[in-house]
Amino acid sequence: MSAGAIKAREQERPSRPLIKKEIVMSLNIKALAMTGGVVWGGAFLFLGLANLMVPSYGVLALDLGASIYPGYQGPGGLGSVIVVTLYALIDGAVGGAIIAWLYNAFVGQPKAV
Repeated sequence: MSAGAIKAREQERPSRPLIKKEIVMSLNIKALAMTGGVVWGGAFLFLGLANLMVPSYGVLALDLGASIYPGYQGPGGLGSVIVVTLYALIDGAVGGAIIAWLYNAFVGQPKAV
């Protein structure tokens, strides 16, 4: 094919505007809520169980939990470990969902450029 034929063929094609699509990443609210709950609940479960074995371990963190979660009285027996773990699981899930929702709200919808 000659150079003239190639140029003629290119001119026959309709020109399409180039549209760039912006890819916007969003967070899965349910997944981040579950992750936050498992991590935060797991942290307090670990602290509570470790405190049962070594009573001086994690006392300040568990006292912080006692000041935040109603019904939890601080380091104690296995029942208090279960209570603080459940509170922390719910707290972490709500916190994770709020973070994901806020992130998605700030990112917004994708826009064509």
